[in-house]
Amino acid sequence: MSQAARRAAVPWQDWCEWQQVHAALFADDDDEQQQRALSRVAAWRSRTQLPVAVSSTAQLLELRLHERLARGHHHGVGGASRSHLELSLQYASAVVRCVNGLVDSAQKGAYALAVSSLAQRIGIPLWIVDLRHESTHNQLPSLPVLRFAAQHLLAWLRANYWHKQDELLRAQVRRVGDALSARIAQLLRPHDASVDAEPVAPIAELLDVDKVRNIVVPLFVSGTQYNERMAPTGLLFAFLDQGASTIPTDELATQYPRAALVPLLLEVQSVWRSFSAWLLAHMCRRVFALNSGAAAAARDADADADAAALHETELCLLWVRYLVSNDWRRELKFAAEPVDDLYDAGAEMLCRSEALKPTKRDKAASAPRRAVFERLQTTLRTCKGMRTHAALATDAALRAALNDSAADAATAWHALPGWTGSPLGMRFTYSALDSELEYPLDLDGLNADAFAVGGGSGSGEDEAMADEDEDACGDAAMAELDAAYAQTLAQALELKGAVVQHVVREGQSVHQKLLPQEELQRIQSEIEIW
Repeated sequence: MSQAARRAAVPWQDWCEWQQVHAALFADDDDEQQQRALSRVAAWRSRTQLPVAVSSTAQLLELRLHERLARGHHHGVGGASRSHLELSLQYASAVVRCVNGLVDSAQKGAYALAVSSLAQRIGIPLWIVDLRHESTHNQLPSLPVLRFAAQHLLAWLRANYWHKQDELLRAQVRRVGDALSARIAQLLRPHDASVDAEPVAPIAELLDVDKVRNIVVPLFVSGTQYNERMAPTGLLFAFLDQGASTIPTDELATQYPRAALVPLLLEVQSVWRSFSAWLLAHMCRRVFALNSGAAAAARDADADADAAALHETELCLLWVRYLVSNDWRRELKFAAEPVDDLYDAGAEMLCRSEALKPTKRDKAASAPRRAVFERLQTTLRTCKGMRTHAALATDAALRAALNDSAADAATAWHALPGWTGSPLGMRFTYSALDSELEYPLDLDGLNADAFAVGGGSGSGEDEAMADEDEDACGDAAMAELDAAYAQTLAQALELKGAVVQHVVREGQSVHQKLLPQEELQRIQSEIEIW
C-alpha cells in the first residue's frame, strides 16, 4: 500500500493544532495555557481513542497541575485539601497506566515478552518497571518517589514522542520546501549553468494530496508551515527577497515573473484537482491577514514593514487576478471539477471578505485597508461563476436576517436561497476554522476557588457600588439561611419534646409498670434526633 493510500483517523483537526497543544502542554510557567491544552485533549478524547503517548502525557500533566493548583487551598477545619495517600494513589495509577500502555503497544509477535525486556527496549528504566510492580501488587511507594517517576516518564514522552513527531513534521516541510525552491530557481533562471547542472526531480513524484494541501500551498503563500520557515515570505514571492520593496507598486505586475512559475502550478495541479481552489483561498486569506486591524497595529507605523506588507498584498492580488481569469481556466482545459472547486473557493472568499472588511464607521486609518478589500472583491467578481454563486445569496440573506433587529421571534426562521445541508455542520470549506471557541476558564472547575461571575468595566465608583451591592446581596442570602436554620432548629426541638412526652406517657412495661428513670434516659438518648 502506498503512503498516500494509508489513512489513520486522528482526533486533532490538523498537525498545526497538535503543535499548539504540544507547546501549551509543556508550558510549565503558564497554568492557564496548560489548562487550555488539557481541555483540548479532553475534546480529542471524546472523539476517538487517543494514542497512548498523548493520553499518558495528559494524565500525568493534569495530575501535576491539579496538585499545584490545589496547593495552598485548605478546608475550613485546616486540613490539606488532598492527603498524601490520595496523591500517592493517583500518581501510582497514572504511572501504572503509562507503563502498561507503552509496553503493550510494543508487544509484537505471537508470544508476549516480559515487561522488563520491552521497557528496556523502548528506553524506560527498570526501576520504573519495578515501581509499577510494587504499586500494583505490594506496598505503595512513597509520594516523592512516585512524583519523580511521573516526572521521568513525562521527560521520556516528550523526548520520544512529542519531539520526534515534531521533528518528522519539520523534516517533511524541509524536504518539500527544498524541492520547490530548487524547481522555482530552475524556472526563474533557465539558462543559469549552476542551476542546470543540478538535476531536479519532478515535483509530482514527491507529492501526494496531503502534502499539497498541508505543506505546498502554505509554503507557496506564507513560506512557513509546522513552525518551519523556508523563506521570509511565500515561495511564490521569493522575488521580494531580492530588493522588490524598492520597486514601485505599479511596476510589480510587469516585473514579477508570474508566467515562469505557471508550469510549477500545473505540475502540482496534476496531483490534486482542488489545488487551484486552495491556492486562491490561501492568497485571499493572506490578504485578509496582512490588512487586518491587528496586523496594522503590530506594524505600528513601521515604514519598512508597511512597504513589505503592501508589496506582498499586491503580489497576492496579482495571483488572485490570474487564478480567476480565463487564462488559468484555459490552462486547466476547462475541466469541470477543478473549475467548480475554484468557483466555490472564490465565492466563499467573497463572503469572508464582506464579513472582515473594515466599515466606514471605523477610524480614518482603516480607509487604505478597506480599499484593499474592495479591490479583492472587485477582482473576484470579474469571474461570472463566482459572482453568481448560490453561496453569495445565502450569505447575504443570512447577514440580512442577523442584522434585522425588528424581526418577529415567531418568524425568525427563514428559507435561505441556495441552502444545502452539510453532514459535518461546516458552513465554510476553504476558510480557516476558528478552533479557539471555548468557555471561560473560570467555568473549567480546575481552580478550587473558581466562580462563574460576570466581569464588567467602569469607574472606581461604579466598582465600589458594585461591591456594596454584592455585599448586600450576600448579607441578605446569609440572613435567609440563618432564618431557615432557626426554623429547622425550632422544629427539631419541638419534635424532640413531643417524643419525650410520648415516652413518658407510654413509658410502661408490658406488665403496666413504670420504667425506671435510667431506662427512660437510655431510650431518650437512643431516639435522639441530633
